[in-house]
Amino acid sequence: EKMMLCEPQRWEGETVESLTEKLSLEAVVERYWQHYQQVMSIERRVYADASLQLRDIDSSFARAEPYLSELQDAMGSLAAWGEGKDTESKPQKKDKKVAAA
Repeated sequence: EKMMLCEPQRWEGETVESLTEKLSLEAVVERYWQHYQQVMSIERRVYADASLQLRDIDSSFARAEPYLSELQDAMGSLAAWGEGKDTESKPQKKDKKVAAA
């Protein structure tokens, strides 16, 4: 509905239902929800690892590095999906000590 209000000429003659189908908005919502869940899972593990010092690591960069890679993978997967190259989020790599927290 907001799309039709923002761009009335572009979506003239369309209904909410027709746009939902035409633009596959249900699939978009589902994919963004997967992405959100993936990123929040990574962020929970970042917080647990940093606050509870789950791994014996002195360097902040070394502690953050695996999570940064996971975040880059998650963002890359979403971007690829947006370009039609990837259809699902990839499974997450979990550090055993962090995953147990």
